[in-house]
Amino acid sequence: MIEKEIKEVNEELEYNRRLQQKYPDKEGLKVNESTLKYVHNQLLERRERLAQKMKLEEFTITLEGEIIQSNRVPVTLLSRIMDRIQNLIFRIARSKKKGPAAKGEIPLKIKEAAMLDVTTFNPGSFKITLSNHIFSTGNSTLEPTLSKKSFDSLKELINCEDDIKKIQIQWESLGDSVIQEYKSLIRNIYVNKLNVTFQDNENSKRISKELAKNVYDVLKKADTKKPDEMDYIGILRMVDLDKHKFGFTIFDGEKESRIDGKFSEDIKGTIKTHLDKSTKASFLRKRKYIEAKDDYIYTWELIGFNDKN
Repeated sequence: MIEKEIKEVNEELEYNRRLQQKYPDKEGLKVNESTLKYVHNQLLERRERLAQKMKLEEFTITLEGEIIQSNRVPVTLLSRIMDRIQNLIFRIARSKKKGPAAKGEIPLKIKEAAMLDVTTFNPGSFKITLSNHIFSTGNSTLEPTLSKKSFDSLKELINCEDDIKKIQIQWESLGDSVIQEYKSLIRNIYVNKLNVTFQDNENSKRISKELAKNVYDVLKKADTKKPDEMDYIGILRMVDLDKHKFGFTIFDGEKESRIDGKFSEDIKGTIKTHLDKSTKASFLRKRKYIEAKDDYIYTWELIGFNDKN
């Protein structure tokens, strides 16, 4: 309600300014402007008191770059950046509530507690003020401080810059899901040649496009895990020479499981000699993060056989 009043007063102020430009000698317009400014300041003070009462925390994100011209920013870019920031806050909040190993769908209660609202757009270098979400009932979120705590953790992550040792400490604390979303945000910053400043009442931190590129490269390298070489005894059940595919069954007591994947070109000429025979096979297991699943998947490559053991 108060935001609507502030908006209406701003519109009246703008209309009054236009009239003054048209009729500069009219004293009544100057008096009206003073009155409107007083009302505007009173409303801002009232909003501030209300924010304190509801324990709202506000922070500001400033976007600068070649793509932002004359107070204009592409909707697609703005939506991508804001979506990444909100998703990152969601994932940090889940990590704090469920632990760093948490993945997949984020519980609704955590989303409600970490939801953000845009409260102000400022011109110039594009500046956006965010705060905790307020429901239409007037109540604050279920846990008003969770988004602030999550934002503090985001600042700690940003403060690591491109120092891999510091990043790894945060990685262990926050988990894979958070770091993958952070990597996506950082990629959006450097690809779009943006400089982004995160600021609250305590301090601010700026990510330049150059720093973003360095951070992304460090994160990408750290996430490139050397494949695991693994040996299993089992039976080669399926071979597709055209598609380089295989199926290998492993027995563990009464339990059996199957490995499916692709085989190395090096064993294409001999792989069929092992079909339907008990054999010891060597595999490379690689992992890959799938954003849609918010998890890693493993792929298998059959690289050889060792029937002597």
